Amino acid sequence: MMRLYAVTGALPRDLDTEGWSVHRAGSLAVLHAEVAGEEPGEEPGEDETHEAAMVVDGQRLVRLARQVTLLPVRYGSRVADLPELEALVADHRDAWERRLAAVEGCAELLVRVGEPAVRAERPVSGHEYLRQRARALEQGERRWDGLVELVRPWARELRVLSAHRRLAALVSREQVPEAREAVGAWAGEHPEIDVTVTGPWPPFSFCEEPRDGE
Repeated sequence: MMRLYAVTGALPRDLDTEGWSVHRAGSLAVLHAEVAGEEPGEEPGEDETHEAAMVVDGQRLVRLARQVTLLPVRYGSRVADLPELEALVADHRDAWERRLAAVEGCAELLVRVGEPAVRAERPVSGHEYLRQRARALEQGERRWDGLVELVRPWARELRVLSAHRRLAALVSREQVPEAREAVGAWAGEHPEIDVTVTGPWPPFSFCEEPRDGE
């Protein structure tokens, strides 16, 4: 059984993949590792060992993404053997090559926005609370739209995640510090909103081509 971690372009022969094996297929390469005791279609267990492995593998992807362009594979993806891997590459080659070109030189920034809070200075009725809640949600939507427009100039692509609570931005690595600073300044101007920005990350949210409207 082979567990898959990332798809990349042709890799330098001397690149340290930190123990992962490399399957080279023309212009593409797949980072993988041999694993035992898993059947095709079987999901890995959600125990502490699994969670720790996810963290370690994620950190490894972060380090490799600083050196090469890569597309992380959904965690836990695996194939039975080399012929199945070769078939997978053949089926996805065109899409993977387009995505690698799209994310070249970029990293992902993840912006999280907290739920708007309703702060009443005095006890209110249920009806008044609902009115205040609706007003807070409306203001939150306007703030969200403003945040998206703030990030847009730095983003090659944007993906909205989790019903307008997380925004993934594909940003040139050279512009990451500037984009993070802009989001931080915006958050400072809106202390009523809990805004955090993390990254740069590998392009976890941009491994697939955008859908209509993105």
